[in-house]
Amino acid sequence: MPTSTTRSGLLLMAGSAALFSLMSTAVRLAAGVPSHTLAFYRFAFGALVVLTLAAGGVTRLRTGNLRFLLWRGGLGGVAVYLFYLAICKVGLAKGTLLANSYPIFVPVFGALVLKERLPLRVALAVAVALFGIYLLFQPIDFPTVTRYDVLALLGGITAAAAVVCIKKLRETDSPYIIFLSQSVFGVALVALPVAHTGFAVPARLIPVVLAVCVLSVAAQLLMTYSYRLVPAASGSLMGSLTPVFNVLIGVVAFGEKLGHTGVLGCVLVLAVSLYITVTGGQPPGTRS
Repeated sequence: MPTSTTRSGLLLMAGSAALFSLMSTAVRLAAGVPSHTLAFYRFAFGALVVLTLAAGGVTRLRTGNLRFLLWRGGLGGVAVYLFYLAICKVGLAKGTLLANSYPIFVPVFGALVLKERLPLRVALAVAVALFGIYLLFQPIDFPTVTRYDVLALLGGITAAAAVVCIKKLRETDSPYIIFLSQSVFGVALVALPVAHTGFAVPARLIPVVLAVCVLSVAAQLLMTYSYRLVPAASGSLMGSLTPVFNVLIGVVAFGEKLGHTGVLGCVLVLAVSLYITVTGGQPPGTRS
């Protein structure tokens, strides 16, 4: 029976998932803004919030594992940019599914980088999910696969590597400096293309860009706080609501279509992501 603290944490985690989904919707609405410009303002706002909290004494910015912090910053920055690019170019439903496929790849990177066990059942689940991703690419009409589809999937793979870095960093570093590393590297990543195209945003889209910035940071910090109240598996399960919300919004609000094979691929990817999230990608009895 979950305690009141756990129930509160799960509600907060569900709220975080809803905020991430609203942020994704705002990204879709801001499609008139170049993805690198949108990512720049998101990263800059995130860095400003964390630095302000540090200046106010809310947190202390120290690192105990600089190497993994640098990797997390670089990989996380790339993953967020590709996520925004996926939503703008591929669509909210399909783009989110591909970019949020990272739970599928985390056990693989965990085995390669952290030398964790990769159970046979998890490896088989990954294979099923990869088939689902293949269906999302609509193989019956293969020429419809674009470079943005591939980049969206690359975003999911990059995010998985970043999550493995976060897992390692949790042993030594605070969530705030981990989040700051992503923001700082993200700014550096997109600074050159933004300087080339300019920082201007159409007046009608300024509120939407501001919404992306505020919602992304609020969702991230709420998720960070929620993990203090709930087990990691339960929290991750609630976080997996985001792609579900996004698919529904993409289909209902924006009229996006997945097709029959796309719907089957969607079900397979979501099912495997939830399975790996719940089990932690570990053999029975090994979860903390």
